[in-house]
Amino acid sequence: MAQLKRRLGLYAVFTVSIGAMIGSGIFVLPGLAFAVGGPAMILAYLVAGLIVFPAALAKSEMATAIPRAGGTYLYIDMAMGPLMGTIAGFGVWFSLVFKSAFALDGLGLYLGLFTNLDELTLGLAVGVGLLVVNLIGIKESGNIQAFLVTVVFGLLFIFIGGGAILVDSVNYQPFFPSGGSGLLATAALVFVSYAGVTKVASIAEEVSNPARTLPVAIITSLLVMMFVYPAVTYVMVGVTPPEILRGDLTPLATAGAQIFTPWVVTAIAMVGVLALASMANAGLLASSRYPFAMARRGLAPSIFARVGTRSGVPVLSLVLTGVLLLVLVAFVPVFELAKLASAFQLLMFAMINLAQIAFRSSKLWWYRPKFHAPGYPFVPVAGLVACLVLITQLGLQAILGAVGIIVGGVIWYQIYGRSRAIKESAFRESVRQQGMARLLELTAEALNEDARRVAVIAAGQGVDSSLLRVGRPLAGSEPGSELVDFLEAGPGLGEKLDRYSPDLVVASVVEHDARSLDQLPHDRDVVLLSGRVPGEIDRIAVLGSGGPFDVLKICLAAKLAEQEGASIRFVHVLDTNASRAQVRSLEKFHSELAELVPVPSESMVIESDDLMAALREAVDDADLAIIGAPPGRHLFTDLIDRIIHDLAIPVLVVRVAEEEGRTTLRGFLDRFTTTRVSPRDATHHD
Repeated sequence: MAQLKRRLGLYAVFTVSIGAMIGSGIFVLPGLAFAVGGPAMILAYLVAGLIVFPAALAKSEMATAIPRAGGTYLYIDMAMGPLMGTIAGFGVWFSLVFKSAFALDGLGLYLGLFTNLDELTLGLAVGVGLLVVNLIGIKESGNIQAFLVTVVFGLLFIFIGGGAILVDSVNYQPFFPSGGSGLLATAALVFVSYAGVTKVASIAEEVSNPARTLPVAIITSLLVMMFVYPAVTYVMVGVTPPEILRGDLTPLATAGAQIFTPWVVTAIAMVGVLALASMANAGLLASSRYPFAMARRGLAPSIFARVGTRSGVPVLSLVLTGVLLLVLVAFVPVFELAKLASAFQLLMFAMINLAQIAFRSSKLWWYRPKFHAPGYPFVPVAGLVACLVLITQLGLQAILGAVGIIVGGVIWYQIYGRSRAIKESAFRESVRQQGMARLLELTAEALNEDARRVAVIAAGQGVDSSLLRVGRPLAGSEPGSELVDFLEAGPGLGEKLDRYSPDLVVASVVEHDARSLDQLPHDRDVVLLSGRVPGEIDRIAVLGSGGPFDVLKICLAAKLAEQEGASIRFVHVLDTNASRAQVRSLEKFHSELAELVPVPSESMVIESDDLMAALREAVDDADLAIIGAPPGRHLFTDLIDRIIHDLAIPVLVVRVAEEEGRTTLRGFLDRFTTTRVSPRDATHHD
């Protein structure tokens, strides 16, 4: 796999983060924000920064655990799976490109203050220049970023110092012209100003000493901007008449004209150009890493994962992003799209907080961050709720636009990524582990329950002694346990079962009439025997791990093995692209089962793309196999039939009773509490 070069130090990373924030948030948005919330926009910038803080902490933590290119996309993908990762990848990619295009548009506005050149032409020319700079290599781009941010910061502090002594207190009255709702709406509008603070995580793979550099750069840059934004807007409001500031698209230059001489205003306009160029550059730099990261996880064509041999940058990913940026500048009203970017950034920050919760709760062996965000779980939960509240303040159009990007991500995943993506996630692993822990508890309880009312049904003439050998250990020997013997399946079977009301039904499979046994009650546990149990049983193979039928399967295997003096082999077949985490999870589950069963046992986790060959290998020296069938009205599926016919040993098919009131939600949860690998996994059905 192509690797990016670690070249960026602390100041370069800090300036990339600052550069992604210090742009339209100061040079363009304040006039619009003032039109919405009046002087309260000063406080709105602070509120927005506070809402960003939990996600900044979460992302700092995740970046030290996963210092790889991709940032938001990668963390959400690994935390909640490839579908959510696809949505995040497209969403953050588009929002960053939209924001960069907005910056280039604003750059044209500021250049227009002292030149007659066409604004669109200038914006496109600068966009092409930034694309070329980034294609040269990350180090050169990082050096330019550091220079731009240093110059912009210097002049901003001159603006703050020069204007603070000239503010007119009358301009701050009334401070809340639109009340609390106006404050929240303004905070939602300016939220995009902080979006760049965590985008630096997308270049984590190119950062020197990421465990220290990333948290320090992210948190420091956020704190700095939480001071700069309110300080600049405080001066802006204080020195500019409200009727002039309201809706102004070059508010910093307008405010500067109230304080400084014309040549200083020209300098401010030039600083605006530099700041917006810095923002566009940082956005291009960070957003170009999203197609690269998606390609490395199978959600985009692999060609986008290639890096230049000399420059060390993902060339095609960068070109694609640059072309999209130029198209937006040329043909799309990007200022309107900036609001959509803000809405989706809020959604992404909410998902980042959720991703941190998923990682922490999963207790994955590989998730070992070197920086732990304080205040867990209260801080990420508060950040999640706050982001969702702000989304409601952006209006229906922005929300629908974000939904449109979500739908596009879902469609892309279904068409392209579903069959190619790396499907493991911390959320699935967390819920899977919780499900397996619950299965262990239920198995322990079932093994201690000796008495069970069992009905044995003969599919042919007479009672098969093999069925009695299967049913007897499950019936137990406690007073009140009873082995009920029905001689033949056929008309009236349902009435007899209702009369005896057994806990478990044991029957044999007649090859020419196997599907007729689908009439067995779906509200009872059922065990079907295909073939005849051999005279001696030395080893029982239990096929599958983590399904809803595990408790009955293991209980049956344990009691039968104890009766026969046999051992147990727990078998699970994985695809060859299964992760090491899946293998380790199954082996751990098998070892915990071994501590519960009263007989010797062993684990066999096989990685193979040929399911039937793997199963034949697993049962080669076994005398009996036990598999599970999914709950429902039908016992047999094509897969179950294949296993029964392909294996050269008797097979017991276990089906647990279908639960009353089973809902779609319960079915969804069952999917996550089972160890799903692929449709070829005969040991599991979900």
